[in-house]
Order: sequence, then C-alpha cells, then structure tokens
Amino acid sequence: MKRERSELIAAVAALKGEGRLDEALVAAGELLQAERYDPELYSMAGKIYYLLEDYDAAARYFLSALHLEVLHAEEERKKNESYRIETDALLSGSDSPLLKHLKKNDSLRLLLLFGHTLIHLAHSLADKRIGEGKRGEIDSYRRLLSGEKIETDGDYAKMENDFYFHIGLIFAVSFIRMSLAKESAVSEYFTADSSEFGEAYSQSLKLFEKVR
Repeated sequence: MKRERSELIAAVAALKGEGRLDEALVAAGELLQAERYDPELYSMAGKIYYLLEDYDAAARYFLSALHLEVLHAEEERKKNESYRIETDALLSGSDSPLLKHLKKNDSLRLLLLFGHTLIHLAHSLADKRIGEGKRGEIDSYRRLLSGEKIETDGDYAKMENDFYFHIGLIFAVSFIRMSLAKESAVSEYFTADSSEFGEAYSQSLKLFEKVR
C-alpha cells in the first residue's frame, strides 16, 4: 500500500511538473478520499491550487495540513520518547521572536516544527497582495513549486525566512483552533468566510511589524 501511495504521489508531482494542473488536482483529490487525515496530501493539493492561482483554496488546504501535522506530532511525542526529545531540542533552538508568546506546552508551539507549511500558507495569503518589487522572488517560488530545479539568491532566502515564515506563523496562531479533533479539522477551514482570511492576514501584518 505504501508503495502504491508513493507511486500515486509521484504521478501527481509529474502531472504538476508538466503543467497539467487540473489532472493533478483530480489525482490528489482521489488520494485524499482514501487518506482523509494525511497532512502531506492536503499540502500537495494546496500547492496545486496555488499554481492555479486559487489562493483562497490553497490557504484552506495549507491550514488543514498544519492542523493535522500538529495533531500527528502531539500523538508521536506521547508515544515516542526519542521524537519528543528531538522536537524539544528543535523548539528550544528556535529564534522566532514569537516564541515567547507561545505557552511552553501549548499545541500551537509545535507549529514551529513545520516551517515549510507555514511558508506555503503565507505565500497563499500574501502573494496576490505583494507589490511588483517582489515579483522576482514570487516567480522563483512558483517555479520551485512546479518542480523546476533553479538556483535562488540571498534575497529569496531572506524573504522566505524573515517574512513568509513569520507571517505564516502569526496567521496560523491566530486562526487555527487546536481544540478541534482531526475529524473536525479537515472541514473547519473550508467553511470559514473568505473575509475572515483577509482580516486575519491584515492583523498578522500589523503584529509582524511590532515583533520583527
């Protein structure tokens, strides 16, 4: 089953790389029907929606992916001592200025483990609003998301780490309801009004300016 899953994921990636985004989305949807609580599949669908320029849908999928990632991390930390020690070390080593605002044992603190998804979430929220001055970095992100192997410069890395990561984290902390079990989490973010996303993003920008 794992081999079949990996082959199907590779097939979706191939379709995405060829620009056959509608077909990739259908294939990703079929995988999600079979594995409804797999965060990797939600992230995969979010990337396809981003490339389709449906940023609202992309954000919803990335939020679902984050929620499930944290729930899975919580479960693994309870049963796997090595994983708990490893993740504690990663969390204690974070230099995020927001760390002090997250309770030590709060589930939301585990969001720091999933910086890749936080960055994807922030791209889906910010890129349609960012001015022309950063279009080069956004174009590089889209090309990487499509599967192209390109070299990026220091400006790109700085924007990913200094802006996108923190915007994604601030937004996720304010928007994600970790009290929800996985059964509710996979539907919660698809029923939220789009205006809520816009308002939460605006507030995230304001808080980012205060804590940066």
